[in-house]
Amino acid sequence: EYPDEPSHFVGAAMVSTWLMSGHWFTPLSFARDYYRHFPYFAVGYWPPAFHLAAGALMTITGVGRVQALFLPAACASVTALLIFLILRPRAGIVVAFCTGILYLAVPASQTWVCAVMVDQMTACLCLASAFFTFGYFASPGYKKGLCAGIVSAAAILSKYSAAYILLLPWALLVVFKRKELLCRGSFWVQPAIVAVVVAPWIFWTRTLAFYGIPAGRPALTFTRLMSF
Repeated sequence: EYPDEPSHFVGAAMVSTWLMSGHWFTPLSFARDYYRHFPYFAVGYWPPAFHLAAGALMTITGVGRVQALFLPAACASVTALLIFLILRPRAGIVVAFCTGILYLAVPASQTWVCAVMVDQMTACLCLASAFFTFGYFASPGYKKGLCAGIVSAAAILSKYSAAYILLLPWALLVVFKRKELLCRGSFWVQPAIVAVVVAPWIFWTRTLAFYGIPAGRPALTFTRLMSF
């Protein structure tokens, strides 16, 4: 059991209880009351996407560790499918299929499939964002830009370190020498959606974002910044 697993599980269970409670318009007061009874969940300190998705799933399947593992397993399966879809036109169906299976066989991947953790969801959403971003560069349009923006925002709201995915369009601009895309509104859809969706959550939980950092250490150092 990984140390963060209980907090993610309780957070998902709280969301499930909230969805079934009927108190849909008072989430903050509901969360505070829930915390008085179960003072160990990470919603707020962690972004909410995993807990919302796992909680919604638990309203259908019931609350339990096995049910909570459905989401990491589904995300791992979708990640393998995305690997297949990305590689098939470039390396053929056999190589693409074997690489997708190889991803599922990697020990680290198997570890996070068997843990109530956000990592499989974050990996899936980041790869999906890359899939849509490459699709946008192949055929620019608002639809693909919108998909890339929504998935990127979801990835960041699963784990803040996924924000690196926002660098991909700018890297592709340089690599493919597509600076003309800067004049297209569809290119700016992705950062606009991320700002609109993610910024309010970060602002709302700004006092919790670095909760738990050991006292006596500087608020930010170059080493910790590079690690993040």
